[in-house]
Amino acid sequence: MVDVGALELHPRNPNQGDFGAIHESVATNGFWGALVVQKSTNRVLVGNHRLAVSRELGITEVPVLWVDVDDEQALRVLTADNRTARLGSDNIEVLTEVLMSLASSDLGLAGTGFDGDDLDAMLNDMAENEPTAEPEPKEPVLQVVIACESKEHQRAVLAKVEELGYEAKAKG
Repeated sequence: MVDVGALELHPRNPNQGDFGAIHESVATNGFWGALVVQKSTNRVLVGNHRLAVSRELGITEVPVLWVDVDDEQALRVLTADNRTARLGSDNIEVLTEVLMSLASSDLGLAGTGFDGDDLDAMLNDMAENEPTAEPEPKEPVLQVVIACESKEHQRAVLAKVEELGYEAKAKG
C-alpha cells in the first residue's frame, strides 16, 4: 500500500478515460486491483484515472505493483495497457444477462459503467438481430451411393447414416 501523494500521474498518458464512470465504479465498488508504477520515477503506467479518482474520493493509500523498467519500456507498458483494453470486445448476450441480473439488485447498474439506456439499446439490438423464420434447408451438395447385399443390409446402413445426422434415402 502506497500513499497517493507519493505517486505521479504519467504526463504522457494519451488515454482520456471516462472519469465519471471510473469515479462511480470506485465509489460503488471500492478500489480494486493495483496500480502499476515505474519504480525509478513513481509514475503510474496502469491506473492513472483510478489514482486521480482515489485522490478525489479521499482515499489515502492504494495498492501498487512496482516495475523496474526504463523510460522507453515504461511508455510501451502504458501504451499497451491502454490499447489492449480497447481491442477487446464484449459477448453481448453474456453482458446483457449480467446487466439484467444486476439491474434487478438493490444497487441496480451503479458502478458498472452502464445505465438503463445502455441495457435497453442492447436488448433492442438483440431483438432486431434475432432470426425471424426458420432458415431454408440447404440442398445436398454431395450424394453417396452405397451398394448393399440385401434389404436388411440397406436398412442397417440407412439407420447408421441417419444416426450420424445425415439424410439418407433408399432406392431400389
